Amino acid sequence: MKPEDMLGGAPVGKPYIRTRDVFQTDNDNGVEGYSDEALALVADTEKTGVPEGVNAVGMAGSAKHGTIAVQLFARVNPETHVIEQAGYRAHGCLAMIASACAAVYWMEGKTVEEAAAISADLLAEARGVVPRDKSYTARYAACAVRGVCGDFFIRQGVTFEDMLARPHACDDASLDCVLCENCSLRNSMVDLEVASRLRAAKEA
Repeated sequence: MKPEDMLGGAPVGKPYIRTRDVFQTDNDNGVEGYSDEALALVADTEKTGVPEGVNAVGMAGSAKHGTIAVQLFARVNPETHVIEQAGYRAHGCLAMIASACAAVYWMEGKTVEEAAAISADLLAEARGVVPRDKSYTARYAACAVRGVCGDFFIRQGVTFEDMLARPHACDDASLDCVLCENCSLRNSMVDLEVASRLRAAKEA
């Protein structure tokens, strides 16, 4: 592609969504294969960005499909554990944007413990139909939700051993984890495990 065929980083003639919080990189087939429900979530900008007072963050994504990633942010009441407000940033295709938006709507109003149970299947249904080769984006969104939940408890001082007993614990044998190349919860769990082993070694 020639430089003159580019405008603002996107090919001329193909509309791309490019904001501070949403960066669309894939537009080969336009909106073909997307349901009205999915496109409505893509167009919904109310939940984009970082809420004021955010105290829990989760991220998931992969470079296998051309750098597809989502960040979820939440303001959690430390007393009730209720997610009072959430927001997202997304990088990739329309399906990733729709999945991220659906995740935010499902998180808000739930306790962190309840949000940890949000599954990829639930988010896929809430998101609506997307092209079959984009269906994995609901799994990334679900991983990011668990990342938010885990991050909240880690900030509260929960130990590695206690984290393993929680429903949002990192399961590196799950399909979601296998598909997700980059996961903030997995990284945090590794850090916690290293710290736990170092403490145990010093006490031995």
